[in-house]
Amino acid sequence: LLIQGYFSAKTHPLLAPLVPRMRDLLAEYEIAGGGNVTVRVIDPADDPELEDEANTKYGIRPVPFQVADRYQSSLVNSYFDVLVSYGDEYEVLGFRDLIEVKVAGEADLDVQLRNPEYDITRSIKKVLYGFQGGSSVFANIQSPVTFTGYLSADEKLPEALVEFRGVVSGVLDELQAESEGKLSVEFIDPDAGDGAVGAEIAQNYGFQPMATSLFDANVFYFYLTLADDETLVQVPLPDALSAEAAKRGIEEGLKRFATGLLRTVALVTPPAPPPYMAQQGMGMVGNQFSQLQGLLSNDFNVETTDLAEGVVPEAADLLVVVDPKDLSDKQVFAIDQFLMKGGTVAVAASAFEASFSAQTLTAAPRVTGLEDWLGHLGVGIGDSLVLDPANAAFPVPVTRNVGGFSFQELVMLDYPYFPDIRAPSLNPDSIMTSGLPQVTMAWASP
Repeated sequence: LLIQGYFSAKTHPLLAPLVPRMRDLLAEYEIAGGGNVTVRVIDPADDPELEDEANTKYGIRPVPFQVADRYQSSLVNSYFDVLVSYGDEYEVLGFRDLIEVKVAGEADLDVQLRNPEYDITRSIKKVLYGFQGGSSVFANIQSPVTFTGYLSADEKLPEALVEFRGVVSGVLDELQAESEGKLSVEFIDPDAGDGAVGAEIAQNYGFQPMATSLFDANVFYFYLTLADDETLVQVPLPDALSAEAAKRGIEEGLKRFATGLLRTVALVTPPAPPPYMAQQGMGMVGNQFSQLQGLLSNDFNVETTDLAEGVVPEAADLLVVVDPKDLSDKQVFAIDQFLMKGGTVAVAASAFEASFSAQTLTAAPRVTGLEDWLGHLGVGIGDSLVLDPANAAFPVPVTRNVGGFSFQELVMLDYPYFPDIRAPSLNPDSIMTSGLPQVTMAWASP
């Protein structure tokens, strides 16, 4: 395992004190690795070859920081990145992944390391799971996959993307040759004909025309996707428009269709509202938990399911049920059978459903459908809410009268229904809570 730190000697004054701490932390990984971990810390400015490798192969680029004193202001291009590499797999952590910034005032910033041990360890685990051992990713793909490029004609594309289109085609030729017929490739111009394809991909996938700048009248399409009969994955455009970056992006997408490379999480969330509700301006009903799904997708293969057929997806290692409401007997049966077969189930449920309006905040009873099943397992959700004197604030609209005029403003008030839980109330012996400094439980039931 190789861990490589890229830290510039000339950097922002607020980042400079963090570099020695990162060096020490990486050295600890080398010691704990017992000879299986190699750690290198380099300043890319001292080695142009390594800097070029970082830019082209790993997409690591310097970040411009403004440095000012009483006499002058200047820009410094600085590296603050960590590369974790194992075999043909690698992960890059940039400074945005490694630090957190707290604003104490207009000119008072507190910059600290966020949680580098967790981020680096997670990256190590990810590259180890993803390591191919020299075999092709197609060895673990059972069904044919189609690569579709929704690309405008060359005359509409920026010059850099015209060149990158050729790079992508070359990479796809290589992958097709080793896929043994499992990968097919097609390119579609969304602007061709009457533009029906452009309208279709905008409706189905949210693919809108791109522009190089806000004021550029020339718009174009450059979207890359992978799909089988059930799943569609978008391949993001890499920062470095190189063959290495293109191949990595496509292979990362292909892993979503492979079995055994990533653990699979089956995710059950509330159903999306009918389309006519959005068209009539009725807004979204309930949570869709798209951010949760996105975060889980960083480390796992996520399969969304409604359990309507009474079974959990066969590949699932973990079943996560979020915000259940009125689950049917068939859905509860699917959850129970998955648990009985040795699967792991995580349920995030509530006895109440909070709703907002312009003037009111209400909490109504919510029936999950899991009450009897949880009770059989010895778990109950009380029909009440927890109040705690140690609590978080909640923004409440308050009317203020000044000179005969009424003004409404939001004021942060102590809110007992949001218990603020900190040590020693967080169990230090549980793996779920030992690393949490603080958690706020919103409208929690006992």
